[in-house]
Amino acid sequence: MKLMSLYEDAMNELIFDYDVDDERVTISAFKNKKLVGKLDLVFIFDAYHEFEDVIADGELDEQDIVKIFPNNTFAMIEHLSVVDGEMGKGYAKQLMNTSMDYARSKGETVMYLNASPMGFKGLRINDLVGFYKSFGFQSLIDSGHNVEMFMNI
Repeated sequence: MKLMSLYEDAMNELIFDYDVDDERVTISAFKNKKLVGKLDLVFIFDAYHEFEDVIADGELDEQDIVKIFPNNTFAMIEHLSVVDGEMGKGYAKQLMNTSMDYARSKGETVMYLNASPMGFKGLRINDLVGFYKSFGFQSLIDSGHNVEMFMNI
């Protein structure tokens, strides 16, 4: 009976696969050999360059960039998705935690994302922002329809 319980527990755990390509990694989550979600993580090595337009527009200044990204680098969550029918089971949370662990293991200290519900049914910007804030993300730039966020990891 105990062996069967251990087998069932193992089958219920998520298995993560890492597809690494230069400065990008796609973390895929599988349950019972079925894809349930993905997260794309990109490593940025020139934070100042990434935010030149925002600085030029006056939304942030150079000191803000230096303060937020002290190493001039960050890990950017480019895309997070959970397969239809699998939402609400905690897979996005597990993917987020796995991505933060991965970024830390690569020496990164800051994560960044653009919370935007582009093309997804049922997701509202306030829900996304609340989800990311639960991990410690802070708003950087709020455009109303999307919110750029960062956190120290």
